[in-house]
Amino acid sequence: MTSLKWSDKQRLGLLTMGLFGAAGLVACGGSDSSSSSAYSDHPPARVAPVLADISIPATLVPSQSKAKASSLLTAKASDLPAISTVDPATVLGGGSVTNPFQPANKNFTLVEGMSGRPLPTGKWYKSFFYQSPRNLDVPLGIQGDAREQSVFAFPNQAWLDDRMGMVNVAFPRKRYIPKPGALLDMSNPYYVDAAPYIMVPSPNPDLQLTYLPASGGRLTRRIDHKDELTVATSWYGKTANGAGLPSMQIIMAAGSPYITAKYLNLRPQIGLGQGLRAQEAKDPVTRLPIDPGKGDPNKWEAIPEIHAVSADNGEVKPFAENGGAPTTPDLTGKKFRFVYRTSDNSVSSDPNLAFMQRVMVVYTSSPVTLTWDIPSRTYVFSQPFNGTVRTAFVNEEPIASAPAPTVVSYAAEEALLDKHSVEYPVTSSINLQYAGGNDSTVRYGWSTETLDGSTASGNRLLMMAFDQLHLKSMANAPTVALKYRSNFGTMTGVIGNSWTQTLKIPEVLQHSSQAEQLWQGAGTIKPADRAPVLASLRADAASVKGYIAHCNYESYLCGKYVGNIARLVLIAAQLGDEGRDIRNEMLDFLKSTLNPWFDAKDDDDPEWSAKLTKKMQDYFRYDVTNGGTVTNRPFLQNDYEQDFYNATYLDHMFHYGYFLYASAVLGRYDTPWRDKYKEAVNTLARDIANYSSEDTYFPITRTYDWFRMQNVADAGPDANGGNTESSSEAIHADYGLVLWGAATGNPEMQAMGMIMAAGEIRSAQSMYQVTPTNSVFQDVTPIEIPLKGGGSVTADPNKLITVGIKRFNLTETQVFFGQRETYRVGIQILPISPLSSYILSREWASHHAKALLQLEANDTALFDKLFAGSPVGAQCGTTATGAPSLMPAADCAGQARVLYSWRQIINSANGLNDPAAAFQRYTSYMAKLPQQTTSFMANSVGTPFSYVDSNTKEVVSGTYAAPGVDPDILKDASTPSNNTNVLWWLSTLKQ
Repeated sequence: MTSLKWSDKQRLGLLTMGLFGAAGLVACGGSDSSSSSAYSDHPPARVAPVLADISIPATLVPSQSKAKASSLLTAKASDLPAISTVDPATVLGGGSVTNPFQPANKNFTLVEGMSGRPLPTGKWYKSFFYQSPRNLDVPLGIQGDAREQSVFAFPNQAWLDDRMGMVNVAFPRKRYIPKPGALLDMSNPYYVDAAPYIMVPSPNPDLQLTYLPASGGRLTRRIDHKDELTVATSWYGKTANGAGLPSMQIIMAAGSPYITAKYLNLRPQIGLGQGLRAQEAKDPVTRLPIDPGKGDPNKWEAIPEIHAVSADNGEVKPFAENGGAPTTPDLTGKKFRFVYRTSDNSVSSDPNLAFMQRVMVVYTSSPVTLTWDIPSRTYVFSQPFNGTVRTAFVNEEPIASAPAPTVVSYAAEEALLDKHSVEYPVTSSINLQYAGGNDSTVRYGWSTETLDGSTASGNRLLMMAFDQLHLKSMANAPTVALKYRSNFGTMTGVIGNSWTQTLKIPEVLQHSSQAEQLWQGAGTIKPADRAPVLASLRADAASVKGYIAHCNYESYLCGKYVGNIARLVLIAAQLGDEGRDIRNEMLDFLKSTLNPWFDAKDDDDPEWSAKLTKKMQDYFRYDVTNGGTVTNRPFLQNDYEQDFYNATYLDHMFHYGYFLYASAVLGRYDTPWRDKYKEAVNTLARDIANYSSEDTYFPITRTYDWFRMQNVADAGPDANGGNTESSSEAIHADYGLVLWGAATGNPEMQAMGMIMAAGEIRSAQSMYQVTPTNSVFQDVTPIEIPLKGGGSVTADPNKLITVGIKRFNLTETQVFFGQRETYRVGIQILPISPLSSYILSREWASHHAKALLQLEANDTALFDKLFAGSPVGAQCGTTATGAPSLMPAADCAGQARVLYSWRQIINSANGLNDPAAAFQRYTSYMAKLPQQTTSFMANSVGTPFSYVDSNTKEVVSGTYAAPGVDPDILKDASTPSNNTNVLWWLSTLKQ
């Protein structure tokens, strides 16, 4: 056994994680060798942000499989000047890299038309870029992984099957909370204190649109067109049959209640019901399976539950597929009504009762005859078809209370769908305008075609708008009485091919004579608080440099770290002469920390050789494969999980928002630095927010979903669509764009970031910050979640403070940080900045005032408990399941740092309701910390440790000698805040 003395060279991260370990447990040592520079006390005035009536560029995708990025065609001439058109590899010290990792690192094949061009990895239609399923040789009667390539064109979900040329459609459904499969263990609140659950719809499809097998064999799929609100993809024959090249095109439009398919020289096939399975042989009379359960997997059949059918609003006829006298009537007309049943867990937890009766309609551009195909259990067109098919969901009712299937219910909704089925969107445009002042406009426009060949006027187009996101900002919208559910709340029908939305621009982002507000916020540090803020600033400035002197190894941790340093710079500047020396010191340190990311080297880092050995050195590079800025470490270690999956395009705006923010602050005060690194920093802005087709190195607004007005964090195909965890960090990326645009004199970038931020603030306040007036889950039935050890907790999404991860298809209460309420709430608040008072709704904070205070009190009690006795046997020194830790003191120190840093965020939120009281509580936390640290160190003496030496790989065990373990409370980087930033925020909120 060994007795170990805890010293500055043997910090927690070195012992428990190995050199340069997990976020929040890292200590590199070393010192900053940068000399102080002469920084401007009077930064240049910012230019006025302005956007004329310009459009987000659309792209027409050529059919050639080897099309290059430079062949992108601009759909409209009114285009913004590019942020830059410089080759990113020439301005980044790391140069370029050929990326072996796909977006989301899933083994997919790009379809025709997508190779060799920048991939917009965050778009809602991104799954259509890939072959579906991954293996086209999987038998047709097996579903495979086709659903993984789901696209959510709200209110509908669709996924493709390239084995046969099929689009599967799931119409909107009510959501429910699935019961957990295991008891929830909440016995250790350091790990779990909140119930994880999801709100999700039943997964069954409603519809399959395909065609009878083409004579030339399997058709090839390509992407025909994509813009921000529409995408078109086609299966087409490369060999002509007697009537010419066959094809089937799917047009998806965000907001369209209809699914639109165009056919040429093919016989369309319509399956209704709950998916596909291997085709079973049928008795020709009864149509019942001859040998149930033994189908031919190389053929498929639908699983229909059709109860009634009609054509052209005629008599509704009973439909009976099986039995002694089956009735599957042929249907002739241009409109068809289907009443069918699907299982639905939102109705009941009893599988025998969980059914909905649903109604859908199908429209065709010319009269056709549908006949029932016994082998595939589908309706097929009797003849090859050249025209358009549209389908839409009408309504539903639980089967127990539904009317007879032959009764025409929901007549009003169906009449609206009938009336507006004639006109459909084919392409779209998004026009932006900001001319100063409070408001900006975002205008959606759609170009349309018609089913009957009449002139498209646009005034017959029916689209669906989110009630929370769109209708609040649309004046006098021509709405109709058609409603659909979605994961982002109800949607309402709007008539017309143009929407104009007015978004409020936060005051601090506007151009005004008070230019300092952009950087410092609208509030001021109150005179009585200047002394404690200045004292905290001095302490944090020393602490931050002593903690990580060379943060050059992990983009998210180091991004938050440089963001923290930039906050200290601006707070020091706000203190005027008293803070000038600290401001300059922090600017020096910020420069030495940022430069290695753009230079791809750190000559001043004494640990650099060790990082080289461990393949930890990190910096920015240009990915020539996907068209984006990525980090180096994933390629160095051949591990796509490094840097929080940065090489696979997850969370780019979270990471880069912090670097843009820090670069803007440094560039504001240091003109030579800004001029030298402008193009390198621009590669980060171009990666997440390129807005010009002149820039062929990056896609257009890679991560921003303009229909939902929010950045999307993930990339690549996913069965549940894109997701975003931290609404506030996404907005901070927009803020970074605004500041970098101001620092570099780019009014278009400023205005673009302002509009994106305004949209995301609307999204955050509508979807993440839960109040009784905005909860989108009013019709979700709460459930009881049983606890291990007895009792239960109520899962009621309408009583949450915030939601957690929002995916397109479902909402989670859990976040990636873990199952604690502090994490779920805090991730929707951080980072605290001048924009926070506009991001966080005062109505939300006021409604949850009691709950937020209790959350801070709970975390404080857990924190204080850490210092009351020995860590051995304490909850903080055990695993989530109560197993003893090999290093209880180290684990408790980690818990202490995490609790302190996340409580900063909760305390900041409480400042919205009572900043004076929150300020007083926070200064008391700071005052108690030295004594608590002393107690922890004393309590840790003699406690055990056991770890694997990072060099020898041998297990080292022993006990800690005096003076014990320093918990280093202020050395956590898991949240981008610090004592000074919290005090600044609370002081500026005071009246």
